[in-house]
Amino acid sequence: EIQELCGRFGESYFIFRDPLFTEERERAIAIAEGILSKNLKVRFECETRLDDLDKELLDLLHRAGLNTLAFGVESMDPATLKRVGRRPIPAEHQRDIIGYCRDKGITTEAFYVLGFLTDTVESIRATIEYSIDLGSTLALFKILTPFPGTPLFKHMKPLITETDWEKFDGYTPTFTHPNMTQQRLLLLLGAAYSHFYIRPSWGLNYLGIKTPNETLRWLDNYTKRRQQREDVALFETQAPKVTDQ
Repeated sequence: EIQELCGRFGESYFIFRDPLFTEERERAIAIAEGILSKNLKVRFECETRLDDLDKELLDLLHRAGLNTLAFGVESMDPATLKRVGRRPIPAEHQRDIIGYCRDKGITTEAFYVLGFLTDTVESIRATIEYSIDLGSTLALFKILTPFPGTPLFKHMKPLITETDWEKFDGYTPTFTHPNMTQQRLLLLLGAAYSHFYIRPSWGLNYLGIKTPNETLRWLDNYTKRRQQREDVALFETQAPKVTDQ
């Protein structure tokens, strides 16, 4: 199919929608080697788990045209991940793979989930800081969402407050959280995006502008202090007003 599409449209961009593209290592290798052996002019993106990747496989995929790599981190807390049936990935391996992708020019996009039932304001803030520390190119934050028909929906049914299925979008609180109000969860979601993207280092690195590390650290620390003051003011303003529906 890839060869046929390249024949019809020339140089092409593909998105492999398999969420575990490299879990079957031999299949991923066969796809990459097939692209290379036929000299197909393609770029592509895929999603996988970071513990299903190593530098050797990344080198091969990059030669075949890997442009963007998406993966789930979800939470920085291994205990939280284990409680929801996820297999934690060592932080050292996450940093190693993300850093290697950065050196190869591969865009990385990390996924995070805010609002696990054991989450607190402090644990979510720690996950936000962890997302910055990992240094992926992009980050996508969403609120825990018990989609209808899933085991999570059945497990959380007594807590679910929303009946409009269109609001089960990952950005709208749909349940009563045991440790925080729905409004506070929304504030933390907004803080995640502002803290990750409104950083001088993120903008300059994304644009490929080289800046001395000491200068970047000073600019980021200044921005972080401003954001923290604004967060405190916003939380204090909103706290007396919020009630869960």
